Amino acid sequence: MTRPRRYFPLAFAALCLAASLGGVAVSSAQDRLVFKDGHVQEGEVTGMSGPAVLMTVATASGAPGQISFNLGLLSRVDAAPPPAYSGGIATYGAGDWDKALAALKPLADQFRGLPTPWAQQAAALLGDIYIEKNDLARAEAAYNDYRKLYPSVGGNSARFNLGQARLAFARNNLGQAKQQLEPILALALKSPADAARADASTYGQAFYLRGQISEKEGNAQAAFENYLRTVTLFYQDGSATARAQKSADALRSAHKDLVAP
Repeated sequence: MTRPRRYFPLAFAALCLAASLGGVAVSSAQDRLVFKDGHVQEGEVTGMSGPAVLMTVATASGAPGQISFNLGLLSRVDAAPPPAYSGGIATYGAGDWDKALAALKPLADQFRGLPTPWAQQAAALLGDIYIEKNDLARAEAAYNDYRKLYPSVGGNSARFNLGQARLAFARNNLGQAKQQLEPILALALKSPADAARADASTYGQAFYLRGQISEKEGNAQAAFENYLRTVTLFYQDGSATARAQKSADALRSAHKDLVAP
């Protein structure tokens, strides 16, 4: 198989040679930037600088160097998440908000706007973590930042609307929270399998939140049903699933007449 050729647009060649990383080896597990003209650049994606992807590459001398490529030139970025990402996701799932924030915020800052699923997820989770820490001002800023950084996925997505619903619930505006959740839940119930494949974590959080709203309104049966939808259908978010199970168990103990959906 022909090896993809290394591609250095002339506009960025000077940056490549000027910025050496002083002995830091390029990863053998190469990331890939795929350009709109079909060329491929391999190296290690190390961050973002404004609208440009930063990549460590091997130079002609064999020493590593850094080069930047404007996102407008690229059709795709294939980059593995840094090791800290999996740790951040694990601590988020365990409900350790301080450790999750300590792991994910530096990544969200370093890879701010990188069009990869893991960078998008890190940015989106910041708002959720701030909600759990009851820092609503930072949560709102983080959700808005996510929408700005990823307009194609965050502009009017289930993920962004869920964040707005969580903010409304935290501010005790149940009507607004329900309004934000309605289209998310309707889509999930219409085709649970498709929703699970698309973003099971978001839908699990959404049904858990809807259960919280119903419980606050005094509707134990509706709350119980929504908690169980998180537990049985959209269980990929470990934190939401654990809390939904705990809430469902508490309701079942308090209301013996509850019926599972």
